[in-house]
Amino acid sequence: MLALRTWIVLASIGIAAATTVHAADSDLPRLYLGVRIGESNPITKANDVASVALGANLDRHLGVELSADAYELFLDTPSQGRVGELALLGLLPQLRVRYPLLQDRLVPYFLGGPGIAFAQINDANVPTTWASSGDLTSVRFMGVVGGGVEYYVSDDIALGVEGKYLMTGAKTYDAAGTKQRIDMDVGVLTFGLRAFYPESDPDPGAIAAQRARRRFYLNPRFGGALRMAGDVFPGVATAPEQELLGSNFAPLFAVSVGVQLDPIFDVELSGSNYELTLRAPGATGKGEYAVFPILLQTRLHVPTSEPRLDPYVLGGVGAESVEVNDAGHAGVEIDGNGFAVVGALGAGVDYFVTRDIALGLEAKYVLSRGHTLTLDGGEPLRGDLDALFVSLGLRVFLFDL
Repeated sequence: MLALRTWIVLASIGIAAATTVHAADSDLPRLYLGVRIGESNPITKANDVASVALGANLDRHLGVELSADAYELFLDTPSQGRVGELALLGLLPQLRVRYPLLQDRLVPYFLGGPGIAFAQINDANVPTTWASSGDLTSVRFMGVVGGGVEYYVSDDIALGVEGKYLMTGAKTYDAAGTKQRIDMDVGVLTFGLRAFYPESDPDPGAIAAQRARRRFYLNPRFGGALRMAGDVFPGVATAPEQELLGSNFAPLFAVSVGVQLDPIFDVELSGSNYELTLRAPGATGKGEYAVFPILLQTRLHVPTSEPRLDPYVLGGVGAESVEVNDAGHAGVEIDGNGFAVVGALGAGVDYFVTRDIALGLEAKYVLSRGHTLTLDGGEPLRGDLDALFVSLGLRVFLFDL
């Protein structure tokens, strides 16, 4: 799913590069929000790479930002093989130095800075802790150097590619008495977008005018997925793979690509991902259960007197792929990969901060039935995966159609 999102971003860059809309970097001080995705890089050891940055361009060349960079590593020992995973989150104040080219539309830049990292051991199939402390979490110094290049598709949206080298050293962990050292330094490559506020040339009437045009948009979202059944399959204990803020919500990652056809009607393709854990009766371990619903949706907008405010309802149908990961950790043989037809109903509200950027809140109920699971080749268990999705989103309109 993350690979699909990366492809969508790359395709958007290529299409947008062919457009002729006015777009350029600005000398004015501006705030921005950056969202980036890298997934698993085949030439590095980092997996599930993602980052979010809040920052400001101070002038034509200098900027500062606070970046949250997340990635995962695998924990392996020579005698036991894969024993768990290591989730790292870096909080990094960064200085960004850029040099606009091609009439300020193409902008290469360099960045760097010091910060801290949280390294947490999770999904272990044997007792595993940091050897020096006996804890699951280690707080560490982290430094970063890197650079990238961005292309402005409008004066408030830039798409780009970025490379970073994240440095936080090595540390020894203890997996059921076996000590192993892991190097946590990684290089990552990400693709994403940066949304700026305010616009370089604000026009009070532009928002209403743009909402009447046919436009292509990209909508990354983050939130939580709450399963409606306690346990998806009879007798198999189900829980979020990670608890969102200590709740029963599992972290939800989603992205939509769509077309605003007129002021009332949109059509979009939405992809989401969340993960659960499954523990079979009497098992000593658990397996991961990854859920990937893909929906073709329509959005119907509710007219208001305020052009910046955009409430809507949505509905759609599609397919949901499920995949059992780390089944060998569960203590029994688990087979549950498959597909199901799904439907969705929901509602949300967006608020346009510029003519091309809207921040939003959305709730969506996904109806997903008819999934099966087998344990040690036994009779199939049947279960439902109905879930409530609640998410925050950044909708960016890239170009006219």
